[in-house]
Amino acid sequence: MTVLFADVVGYTSMSEKLDPEEVHQIMEGCFQILMDEIHRYEGTIDKFTGDGVMALFGAPLAHEDHAQRACYAALAIQKALETYGQKVEKDCKLPFKMRVGLNSGPVIVGSVGKDLKMDYTAVGDTVNLASRTQTMPSLAESWSPRCLQDGPGLLQFQV
Repeated sequence: MTVLFADVVGYTSMSEKLDPEEVHQIMEGCFQILMDEIHRYEGTIDKFTGDGVMALFGAPLAHEDHAQRACYAALAIQKALETYGQKVEKDCKLPFKMRVGLNSGPVIVGSVGKDLKMDYTAVGDTVNLASRTQTMPSLAESWSPRCLQDGPGLLQFQV
């Protein structure tokens, strides 16, 4: 399975400078882009994290090419957010960028909690590393320790 994390860069600063309604409107537009691109590649939104998202590729729908799908979704998110970020910057005079991190590996997927609060989620070191990789890229980059390992020749990068 492949886990994708995406997070807004400078969210706290943006929240301090804008009215809460403006922040909500910006994030609604961002979340729509995230949902569209993740669902386009048949990923599942695990949770929204306030200023980002955690998504699963390969569960609950099994796909042998889950890593490829997650890589394509990450690249599509960055492309779509480039245009959206320009609009936010023009309207609000603040930069808007996201970091995206991916990791593939074994996880346990299922229900966590009981009674009054229960969630469907993934747990394991794969999830932890995906979350940490999201914090590593420089602005507006996607990074995965296994993206190329799982699909050599799958993606072409320009330097």
